[in-house]
Amino acid sequence: MSYQVLSRKWRPQVFEELIGQSHVVRTLQNALERGRVAHAYILTGPRGVGKTSTARILAKALNCPHSDGVNPCNECQICREIVQGNSLDVLEIDGASNRGIDEIRELREAVKYPPISGKYRIYIIDEVHMLTLPAFNALLKTLEEPPSHIKFILATTDPQKVPQTILSRAQRFDFRRIPTPDIAALLAKILDEEQVSYDERALTILARKADGSIRDGLSLLDQIIAYHSDKVDESSVVSVLGLVEDTFYAQILDNISRHNRKEVLAKIEAIFDGGYEIKEVCQGFNQFLRDGILTLETGDPSLTSKGALVDIPEGLVTADLINLLDIGLATEAQLRYAQQPRLLMEQQLLKMAELDRVVSIQEVLQGLARAGGNNPPLDSGPAAVQAERPSRVAAGPSSPVSRSFTRSRPKEPDKGGSPEGSDAAAAGGAQQPIPSDAVEQLRQRWEDIISEVGNQSQGAAATLSGSEVAALDGTNLTVHLPASQSIHLKILMDKRNLVENAIKNLMGWKLRILPTIPETQPHKPHSTSEPSQKSALLDELTDTFKGEEF
Repeated sequence: MSYQVLSRKWRPQVFEELIGQSHVVRTLQNALERGRVAHAYILTGPRGVGKTSTARILAKALNCPHSDGVNPCNECQICREIVQGNSLDVLEIDGASNRGIDEIRELREAVKYPPISGKYRIYIIDEVHMLTLPAFNALLKTLEEPPSHIKFILATTDPQKVPQTILSRAQRFDFRRIPTPDIAALLAKILDEEQVSYDERALTILARKADGSIRDGLSLLDQIIAYHSDKVDESSVVSVLGLVEDTFYAQILDNISRHNRKEVLAKIEAIFDGGYEIKEVCQGFNQFLRDGILTLETGDPSLTSKGALVDIPEGLVTADLINLLDIGLATEAQLRYAQQPRLLMEQQLLKMAELDRVVSIQEVLQGLARAGGNNPPLDSGPAAVQAERPSRVAAGPSSPVSRSFTRSRPKEPDKGGSPEGSDAAAAGGAQQPIPSDAVEQLRQRWEDIISEVGNQSQGAAATLSGSEVAALDGTNLTVHLPASQSIHLKILMDKRNLVENAIKNLMGWKLRILPTIPETQPHKPHSTSEPSQKSALLDELTDTFKGEEF
């Protein structure tokens, strides 16, 4: 006798053997028990979750002469014929290969004939969404009012492609993905019956890989048993499925956390030398990052993909892993269309290695407290601009947190500014006094200030083009922008710190910029000679043509 694969050998034969579809099982059992079986059902859901098996069990329950009212006996001639696919009263039709209107016309003619040996003539149409629109239209009337001896069971993985007119004529059952623990338990039960030893972690990996499909899980289990007939262990699963072990992902994450770009590139080279599929590796690394987040947040190994906690490099927190996962998920999406997947993978992993760690506000404040008086005051000069709002500070792998607060940017030499202002800014000294003629000085050097802003942002400098210094109230400097720049006012508001820094560098004053658009623009006065000339011309025309002015 030829070998029968596990997915066929262990196909459910009664309702109780269906896994993960209790809502469907209970409804159908109640309908059979109370004699309320509908003339048409449509079963929807992903592949390998029991749609066809449910259709066959229902067909047997309807036609079995020895049924207990709910479950078939699975021993009579009718049940055996249905199981073997030889029944003349239960016809399974593949919607993908019998999708035209001619096939549906033949079906409409066939439904007129009564069943041969059973009570009902049952049509199971698999992948019904593959039928053409004319075929669906031809099926409408028969599906709505079939003969009393006819039952239709439609199955599809894509109900969105089934016309609403078909869906409304049948009772719909939505099948769910099978939970991973249920798949693992079924695999364990089958291996016990097949007398094959197994490792529970290996079954968890297989169940996760099945992705909610029992048929996929059994097909993978067949491969593993063929590879290693006496035992199903983790190493066999990893070898057969071409998976990368978590230790490899842990090494990549460790090198990323230490900004060791050389080792990251070496790991990428090892991926290609090992012949692994880039997309699979990317998905595996993203899954590893997810497991790392669950490890840090819950500490529950049952929630991870392989049923075990993962090792996270010291110092990494959940926010760091979330940032890496953002890049990883974007990479996974881009790999679908990448012409050079290796180049993309290298780029994205190096981008991960360039990320700094996330530091909390509490750590920032503690770092400032530890630094004590060694830090300059926050308003002492341009070097403290980034420290004014320490919402997030990133520390390098070799420097303590407090060191990142005292590091100053190198200052550029002053370009044409006054020696006093330049020296004050460079020294990071105290606030220079604002003289009484500050407005006049600012107007004289306004173009120099705009040029200084342009060194940091050409867009902000362009927005300031044509602006004027209007007034100074204490430390609030009002700057008027031309009406043509009104749409760029918000841009300048966001970047006004650049203008304030430029004034600080060139003049030594710490001012607050208030850019505004004047409500009224001056208009040129009209010439007084025009109305008089127009009036004289009008009088002459009125006299010549005897006209009247209205």
